[in-house]
Amino acid sequence: MGTNYSLYKIPTWEELEKIKSLIDEENLLEVKRIIPDKIHIGKSSSGWEFLFNHNDWKYFDKSKKSLKDFVSQCNIEDEYGRIISNDDFWNMVESKKGGLNSERYAEKWDEIHPNQPKPYYMTSGRKNEIEVDGLRFSMSTEFS
Repeated sequence: MGTNYSLYKIPTWEELEKIKSLIDEENLLEVKRIIPDKIHIGKSSSGWEFLFNHNDWKYFDKSKKSLKDFVSQCNIEDEYGRIISNDDFWNMVESKKGGLNSERYAEKWDEIHPNQPKPYYMTSGRKNEIEVDGLRFSMSTEFS
């Protein structure tokens, strides 16, 4: 079990002016393009480091600074509808450092799951996450 977190981009003043104009023109499809749906940013699971969704690097570059800059322009919400402050979000991410990640989980597999073979993804040599500036990113954009 874990908690998924999403972002809602806060429109700039210029985007707000454009949105007002588009609403007056009844061009709601263009309004929807300017204001993206929620953006899944990652998942917090008990005992694990926070796992970020890279979203195909569409919103930020492969750096912690770029990610933090992007997140600071958004409202953060958990899957239960609770709004999370930017500071609380990053404090939570930092507090989870040192928890499990894919490599540590694979190392502890025999201890956690005695007498069970490791799943294929652990033995295939294929990575399912990468580290960027000390943050974990899933190789997938599909989260459950």
